[in-house]
Amino acid sequence: MNGFHDYRAYINDQMPGDPLEDVVGYFASEAALIAQAGIRWDRTLSPSGGQFKRAFIEKSPGVYDWSVPDAFVKAVQQQGLALLALVQTWTSWDQSGQSEMLYGKPGNLAAWKAFVQNLVERYDGDGQGDMPGLRYGIKHWEIGNEPEMGRFNNGNPQDYFDTLKAAYEGVKAADPDSKVLSAGASPVYVPRSSELASQVVSFWQQVFALEGGAYMDVLTIHHTCPEQAPPLVSFLERFSGYGKEIWVTEFGTYSGTASKNGTTLPAQTEEYQASYLVKNSVAGFAHGMKKLFWTIFVAPKTAPPMPGNDWMDPVAMVKSDGSVKPVYKAQQVMSAKIDGFTSVQELGEGRYRFTVNGRPVYVLWGAGQLPSELSGQVLVTDLSGNETRVSASALTLTSNPVFVEQ
Repeated sequence: MNGFHDYRAYINDQMPGDPLEDVVGYFASEAALIAQAGIRWDRTLSPSGGQFKRAFIEKSPGVYDWSVPDAFVKAVQQQGLALLALVQTWTSWDQSGQSEMLYGKPGNLAAWKAFVQNLVERYDGDGQGDMPGLRYGIKHWEIGNEPEMGRFNNGNPQDYFDTLKAAYEGVKAADPDSKVLSAGASPVYVPRSSELASQVVSFWQQVFALEGGAYMDVLTIHHTCPEQAPPLVSFLERFSGYGKEIWVTEFGTYSGTASKNGTTLPAQTEEYQASYLVKNSVAGFAHGMKKLFWTIFVAPKTAPPMPGNDWMDPVAMVKSDGSVKPVYKAQQVMSAKIDGFTSVQELGEGRYRFTVNGRPVYVLWGAGQLPSELSGQVLVTDLSGNETRVSASALTLTSNPVFVEQ
């Protein structure tokens, strides 16, 4: 079923050297904020693998330290959240010439497969070798992150295919019911948009030509800083021909000012950010996207911005000081209105009809006629949650979406 149980949040990585008890408290507070936003999924930090990074868990061959991922899973499950676990390959003893940010194909594929199998076995919920206190199984595993460029030997499709295949076999050996997700395809933004788009598309064409589709259950893509990218819907269309369910596992835009890869991005308002969340969410679902995950939920509290890459705090729904942005409230409203929808139809530009609990809920914005079936008194809810009852004939739309119910 689609809906905003299909949404996502972003719990920040453990900073090296932090006492575990501090990390546990951090996980718990963020998980509570996620649940309060009406979000029912979480995804671990990328690109380094976050709470499931191999470097944390397997510091020497075949020896596992589960303290960080166990603490994270307990915090997430106390809030009843489902979890998409990102797994990457790097650990120093296996890839001494690489790093947790620029990792590649494991030096020992058999050891990589064994690591993945043991990881899934601990959290699959089958009662055999499970984490103590596990409430329910983790069933979705994302293998790597944005492999087309510096990672995997500067974007070598064969290297990624080999890595994916071994991981798939490890996941399924532990739990045949678990789903394997491909590494998220890199987002496209200026100043490299046309060059990068071609590189990303070519990479995945080659992975599928190697029969990579046989070793993934879900194809994932990323779409961030979208004002400098092709629209989300057009990016979805580029990947729709592979016959795979598509999840967007990193998505978002910023408020205020931001910079990405040395490019200063134009200022955007917090109202614009909230509007963009809703517009792209409903359009994506109408065009076949199954799940959408916001890139940064809570801004990092300890990591300073990198020069030329100051974008985490501007994108986050919750600022590093704990205050929430309008986009957070928009998420709450959207979750309340269309969570658990069973169908969605695009009626025209800025005109969408969702079916929720057997009733229509419209998401509308922009110039043009209202859907013809709307008449009489309607309930209108804006992105701040303000509700008004008006005659449909008197309803005036703006560039900001509203939710309309008969």
